[in-house]
Amino acid sequence: MSDSFFALTEPVDRGRIPFNGRNIWRAFVFGSLLGGLSCVTLWSLPSRAKSQLYPISMGSFYNRPVMSSPFAQPVKALLPSWQAPKRWQPARAEGETAEGFELTDSMDVKSPAVSSSAPDAMHMRRQVLKTAGMASIGVAAEMHGLHAKAAAKRNWRPIDLPVDEEKKPRTILFDITFDNKDPKRGVLVGNLGTFFTTSDGGKTWVVQSPGRLGADKKQKYSFVACSMTDGEGWVVGKPAVLLHTTNAGETWQRIPLSPKLPGVPNSITALGNGKAELTTDAGAIYTTVNTGRNWTAQVQESIDATLNRVSSSGVSGASYYSGKIVSIKRDVDGARLAVSSRGNFYLTWRPGDEFWIPHNRGVRRLISSMGVVGDKIDNGIWLSTAAGEIWKAPAGNNMAPEDLTFTEEKINAGGYSLLDVYFRPDGKQAWAVGGSGKIFESRDGGASWKSDKAAEDLPANLYKIKFFGDEGYILGSGGIALKY
Repeated sequence: MSDSFFALTEPVDRGRIPFNGRNIWRAFVFGSLLGGLSCVTLWSLPSRAKSQLYPISMGSFYNRPVMSSPFAQPVKALLPSWQAPKRWQPARAEGETAEGFELTDSMDVKSPAVSSSAPDAMHMRRQVLKTAGMASIGVAAEMHGLHAKAAAKRNWRPIDLPVDEEKKPRTILFDITFDNKDPKRGVLVGNLGTFFTTSDGGKTWVVQSPGRLGADKKQKYSFVACSMTDGEGWVVGKPAVLLHTTNAGETWQRIPLSPKLPGVPNSITALGNGKAELTTDAGAIYTTVNTGRNWTAQVQESIDATLNRVSSSGVSGASYYSGKIVSIKRDVDGARLAVSSRGNFYLTWRPGDEFWIPHNRGVRRLISSMGVVGDKIDNGIWLSTAAGEIWKAPAGNNMAPEDLTFTEEKINAGGYSLLDVYFRPDGKQAWAVGGSGKIFESRDGGASWKSDKAAEDLPANLYKIKFFGDEGYILGSGGIALKY
């Protein structure tokens, strides 16, 4: 009789195994060893193999098919077949590699039969861990790319300006301009003598005292408009003042204005080579071709004179008018829109007209501002109201003397006044700004608007929005400006 540890039969009786304590103990030990081998082998398999393997007979650990009675078929023939992907690699952009990792083919599983060799099992586990590490690095890299794209998404952000802290609560920014010849050169102006220049495209701004205006004298001026073309720039303000530069804002000189000028300058347009157009709040329009030495009037009389002379004009609020005009806008061809200071009617003018043409506003509320869609009046006209409404007139002959028909756009401004609107040249993308830091954006030509929360926490009313190419600026009270 053999005393081999794994012997389960006795030679004295081949018909059956004796039922005694010794054989019971042997069976227990043998079964425990088999169970341990099963756990070690399954632990070494990749998760995909584990999830697809059915219970395996122990014969597979000895690399031989096990005959399952009564059909006597190899167990591996009954197991589901599967094949690992030829290459497991992390998601990455074209041309990118995961540093520190070698991209290799994953394990080649030719059959579900698993080797009982410990080195093979360890190699398989290392391959699985290596592939999982590569996948984790790839996912992390992809998520990093998504976060970078989200961070790069353009939005409105406040810019740092050298505004005097004591005057900051009372500071209002009115206008900004950049030179088309050297876009890094720009000017930003406001009340209380606010006058900033930049030479790096708006990244940093410095205080400037132009035209030999000392710090004390400068504070009494409100610079309301500026314009620059081909290195030549102009700034106007009140009390009536006109400043000029020929070197993109490095130095400025004051151009004298006649004391008989009707009204106070409220807009200026640089046309280059000593040419410019100037308007006043009385409706006067002047042009110069010799750097301001002489000015030529483009209209024959002021707005109040025109309205009072034509008492039967039929324009509501126009008779015996003695107010001023605000929110004057110019298109690329020189045509202009102006809103009365009361907001109860608006006026149009185009080169060659001797007088402004008054129009009924055609909307329920008082007008706060008007402008053009894109850069031409014939592309369409918009107007905003003190009740937070936006109205649009369609493209066409918008300079006709007849009153225009406006259609209200869908916007929920919460009753806050909208003070300026800007439509991109494509006519699709647009922004509107107003009281209490309100910003709205439209991407369908104004048919619908979505609130932008960029300035809601800022203590400011937003008065103007302008774009220079793809870069936009919003100017407001409290010395606050935002850049897009």
